[in-house]
Amino acid sequence: MKLHMQILIALGLGIKRNWHIFFGIILGILVGIFLHGHHYPLVSTVLTFIGQVFIRLIQMVVIPLVVSAIIIGITSVGDNKQLGKFGSKMILYYGIITTLAVTIGAVLALVFQPGLGAAHYITENVANEVQTSVATAIAHQQGNILNIFLGFLPSNPMHSFAEGNMVAIIVFVLIFAVALSKVGDVNRPIVSFFESVFAATMKITDWIMIFAAPGIFALTTVAVSSFGLGIFTTISKFLGVISVGFLIQFFVVYPLILKIFSKVPVTTFYI
Repeated sequence: MKLHMQILIALGLGIKRNWHIFFGIILGILVGIFLHGHHYPLVSTVLTFIGQVFIRLIQMVVIPLVVSAIIIGITSVGDNKQLGKFGSKMILYYGIITTLAVTIGAVLALVFQPGLGAAHYITENVANEVQTSVATAIAHQQGNILNIFLGFLPSNPMHSFAEGNMVAIIVFVLIFAVALSKVGDVNRPIVSFFESVFAATMKITDWIMIFAAPGIFALTTVAVSSFGLGIFTTISKFLGVISVGFLIQFFVVYPLILKIFSKVPVTTFYI
């Protein structure tokens, strides 16, 4: 994962609950400027290690958090008819929102081309690896779009968990959660287990956020010391395009969805 993407991920997960993360960013920029053009291998190694620890801690809680949240949410619905209505509406809503989000992202990327100028921040090995991966995926799926949907169904859920294939994981967990909701009170031990998993994972997330400021500091310092302040030019364009996409989704798409498919006042969504 690229350094600037790591910074963006950490920002998204950290700013919400830790305002002092900004101090880590500013300090990281200042220290990065000081280190830029100088060779301090030990400092670079230690900062890279700290940044990677923070990223891995975040990645560590994603799957248990998503799995437990889905299972708790679906099994809490209870009534079979209500569950069926809820499931069909959720699938329809998810499909529409995802399609619109992908369309908005693709259009903005084609219009603004935020990746231009970022080539010199990517090593040749990484570029070749990505190109090979994309070419393999295109060749595998070309001419048979059904393979894409077939890939959503995991033949081995444990393998999907091991690989971190989130789409396949979510599909399996959705099916498993619906099955749990259908078997009655016998599901209580499993549901109670995942309620405990959810609570424990949220607690771990609280602990991880304590590490957000030093993690962001390390990631920012490594990025600036490696590439200089010029990296923020590329990041700002990339971040700007993402922000425009979020604003369109948040202030145009969601209100339209609420207006068309529900009786909920649009103002309630923003309060």
